[in-house]
Amino acid sequence: MTAPLVLFVDDEAGVVSACKRALRREPWEIRITTSADEALQLIAAEDFAVVVSDQRMPAMDGAELLRQVSQLKPDTVRIILTGHADIDSAVDAINRGHVFRFLGKPWNDEDLKVTIAQAVDQYTLVAENRRLQLLTQQQNEELRQWNASLENRVAERTAQIEELSGRLEASLMGSIETLARVTEMHSSVVGSHSKRVESLSVQISHQLGMDGDALRQVRVAALLHDIGKIAVPGHVLQKRVEQMLPDERDQLREHVSIGESIVREMPNLGPAAQIIRHHHERCDGSGYPDNLTKDMIPIGARIVAVADAWDKALNDKRQFEHATSAKAMDHLLRYTPAWFDKTVVDALQQCLGRNDEPLRLLDQEIDISANDLVPGMVLAHEVRAANGLMLLPAQTRLTEEKINRLRSFSAAHPLAAAIRVVRPRGEVTAGC
Repeated sequence: MTAPLVLFVDDEAGVVSACKRALRREPWEIRITTSADEALQLIAAEDFAVVVSDQRMPAMDGAELLRQVSQLKPDTVRIILTGHADIDSAVDAINRGHVFRFLGKPWNDEDLKVTIAQAVDQYTLVAENRRLQLLTQQQNEELRQWNASLENRVAERTAQIEELSGRLEASLMGSIETLARVTEMHSSVVGSHSKRVESLSVQISHQLGMDGDALRQVRVAALLHDIGKIAVPGHVLQKRVEQMLPDERDQLREHVSIGESIVREMPNLGPAAQIIRHHHERCDGSGYPDNLTKDMIPIGARIVAVADAWDKALNDKRQFEHATSAKAMDHLLRYTPAWFDKTVVDALQQCLGRNDEPLRLLDQEIDISANDLVPGMVLAHEVRAANGLMLLPAQTRLTEEKINRLRSFSAAHPLAAAIRVVRPRGEVTAGC
């Protein structure tokens, strides 16, 4: 199998050379150029997994270059590299070039490697999705040509198509989950926030009697509710809202409309895009971006708002070791019904009271990254490398030394699964 091709475009030769040096040990073939025209010629001739372009170039800006790349090779993942990132250029690049991610100058080499790896994964997922779609079309054509009397053969092929459809849906959700992970690079919340918001939103939706496509739209919106934050500078996301300057708060608030525009480009996800736009509205009309009041806010947005707020209260990095589900619920109730829909909050309480497996993992255990580990945490399950090698057994109490070893290993080798730890202090209030 040939190595994925990655192209860097910048009118400064030193920049593209530095990028190539930073990635010289990675499993990709790196190409560089200082000319947008030459970049388009290269892209027309070969299939690149990723194109990384500077935004401000003399002959053609990065947004225009990536727009043309999206027309030439729609599956190529597009990234902007710039020292002048602002919300206007972010929206321009998203609208014209459909960019996957922004990277600022100067960059961190590890962040660059992680971002390119995620982009290559996205390209691979899309390529596999396209292959499966073509295979499905081919088999549908075969079905149309078969003789009606071959009922057994038709039944067999129908079963295969249903399996392929399931795989297509799984591939799409895999792509969406990859996008969700991209948004969490600068998250102030421990572990996989988007995945937990999705799980909790699905539970609440079930409690409220939601199913079918409406439930699917909520699930996608919950996973991608923060996708617009790819256009918000990392230093802004690291701040608490009350510490932000007015223009920084404006930048943060733009993430809902940017997220809506990104998801609206995906087929059949209009309702999910609407949920993303309105998940920061408040029932009393004091939210954003449209100051909607309770009944005007889509029910999916009210569900995601509650799940998002509960998980942030429970898993904020600054309060993680002292947070409990009871305190998280107290936080929600303090702002209900002014901010949150009481019907949705009541459904959350009923879900937590069941204490079934999906919610037990939210409330008593948590998947966490190696970077968020702290001494004193206890492993809920063993930690293994992707090749099956046992690294640490279940019930291990982590020390500084064990955490450092685990971080060093996971930086160089994939783990078999996320690291799952027992929630600190084990204070879980059933029925809250």
